[in-house]
Amino acid sequence: MKKSIVENQTLNSHMLFFDPINKVVAVKEGKQGYSALYYKPVKPGVRVLENGDVEFTFYAPNAKSVQVAGIGGYMGKEKHDMKPTGDGFWSVTISGIPAGFHYHEYFVDGNRCINPDAPVGYGCFYPINFFEMPDDDSEFYLMQKVPHGDVRMELYRSSVTGRMKACWIYTPPGYEEHPEKKYPVLYIQHGVGEDETSWIWQGKANFRQTEALQH
Repeated sequence: MKKSIVENQTLNSHMLFFDPINKVVAVKEGKQGYSALYYKPVKPGVRVLENGDVEFTFYAPNAKSVQVAGIGGYMGKEKHDMKPTGDGFWSVTISGIPAGFHYHEYFVDGNRCINPDAPVGYGCFYPINFFEMPDDDSEFYLMQKVPHGDVRMELYRSSVTGRMKACWIYTPPGYEEHPEKKYPVLYIQHGVGEDETSWIWQGKANFRQTEALQH
């Protein structure tokens, strides 16, 4: 698998971080009781390797067991035991996960947990970790060095429920500069258990644009 694909920002951005930092603040004790703060790199929660394997990592220094599992579909629901790496982290590398989008869950001592070091979205009616397994044909869908448009959240009142609803709208590059120009409209609904944020944070619909799509 191409390095340019597995390291593309599109695969690692999510609703909390566009460009995941993968760092923590650590304290270093100095002389005369002074201390200094510095950044310490941490392992990403999920990482697709160039050979197609997926490395899962979870920080749980006091845990007795840590597992990771898919929610069904191509990844399945099998719980994979993670092994401690000696620095408070647990890790496991899984082979054979096919290309596609995968929700997955972590279990610490049997309790389902969110991995704060892995991409997070809203799916299955709750916050959940996810990753995307690319293939060698994925470059069309990844972020390219071309102009990108804007995403805005609009609020409106539902005539059915009477409640305020939110929708996310993507407008192409130059939209504000040419208000007289007409564009086709594509309405995309989220899946069961997801919400209006899904096509942005999980689907990355606003990134998946190439030069060919702008003409």
